[in-house]
Amino acid sequence: MFLPTNEKQFVFWKMRRSGMQNISIANELGITRQGVSQALRTMDKKIDASLREMAQANRIRIKNVDPERGILSGWSVPFQTSAYIFVSEKHGMQVWYEHEGDCESCDEYTKCIEFIWDLASKLGISIKKVQDPTEMAEELLAKIREDQVRPANLKLPNTGSACARSSRWSASRRRLSTISMNRSVQAARMAEEECPDLSEGE
Repeated sequence: MFLPTNEKQFVFWKMRRSGMQNISIANELGITRQGVSQALRTMDKKIDASLREMAQANRIRIKNVDPERGILSGWSVPFQTSAYIFVSEKHGMQVWYEHEGDCESCDEYTKCIEFIWDLASKLGISIKKVQDPTEMAEELLAKIREDQVRPANLKLPNTGSACARSSRWSASRRRLSTISMNRSVQAARMAEEECPDLSEGE
């Protein structure tokens, strides 16, 4: 699960994810637009491969892969719940699972808040700053899912209230957890040992 953050193309990828157009990236870096496009195609393939490899390692059945933004959504076979994988230069590959829990008593409380804010910033998504990381994650994921189902030619601003957009998710009041790359693989393996009858095809 190699994340090519040290490669030059990753800089182009980050700039595009923040909302910059290819021509703007080319002008800022002093290269051709064709060069930027080629670099982005190469990096998209690497990001896509990294996301899919992480999903396979954690036995996540893939529903959607967005290499341009570094997001994979799917269904965890061992945990029987929704799962998300995110690409972050600062935090690495992050695997999140939807589950019942108590964020305030979690050792990862501060890290979760930092990661959510960092991811929202990198994606150019505006979310409300609150003390509950679950509430922020619900709003962020609602906006991400909205983008996934919106027609490609329809772009909406990321500002304004997200109450209506996040209502379906927040109504369930389910909790989201995040674990690092190595721990996520370990957790999946432990779950698989506990549920040997589960398989990829189920």
